[in-house]
Amino acid sequence: MVSPASFPVIQKRKLFEDVAQHLRQLILSQRMKEGDRLPPERELSERFRVGRPSVREALRTLSQMGLVEIRAGEGAFVRKPGLPPFLKSMGDSLSVLIRQDASSLLELCDARRILEVETAAMAAERADAEDIARLQAALAANEAALGTPTRFRITDVEFHRAIAQATHNRILLFIHDALADLMLKTREMALKIPGAAPDAFASHRKIFLAIQGRDPAQAAREMAIHLEHVRGRLEKALGKRR
Repeated sequence: MVSPASFPVIQKRKLFEDVAQHLRQLILSQRMKEGDRLPPERELSERFRVGRPSVREALRTLSQMGLVEIRAGEGAFVRKPGLPPFLKSMGDSLSVLIRQDASSLLELCDARRILEVETAAMAAERADAEDIARLQAALAANEAALGTPTRFRITDVEFHRAIAQATHNRILLFIHDALADLMLKTREMALKIPGAAPDAFASHRKIFLAIQGRDPAQAAREMAIHLEHVRGRLEKALGKRR
């Protein structure tokens, strides 16, 4: 006999969730393109046979997902996929944490190691000619910025972003962008250690060569070594501050 546990309670969906799901599919399937204006609330209400409050809530949900932009007096428009609001919120929350406790930057280094080592390996597997050219340009900009600390930090972040782009994985790129401001803070502290910038550039070059050579294992190794050096420099910088 089938046990009662085999029949879970079916959760009743709210009308706005159904509307949001349908519109989301239209956008993700590209039947609606970036910049397209969604039909007015009244028309959507008639098409879906739901009240306008349900349509309004559905549009708010899509806005929170980063799929539409609601313009006062104009309507809702399909937007270019970008950093989802919840990831931006995550980055903002982490910024507050780090302002309260600078030692949490070391935890960020640990998180970067988990994330970026595999990102480098994936980039070596998936990078196309355009990605390699982008990485090479980012590396050249990083080298040109040696001796200019502020510019070096920015080009450092741009190089790592180019690696994330080379994975062709939007989630990895979104996460990188959400943490970009925090990574600048990490570099600001770590690069205060004498010789840190030339060492960082040398590591970047090794990572690039491994990705260019389509060697995932070597790319992962070089990234792991690089991030271990970053953590060591950050520990020294934090030690000096105490």
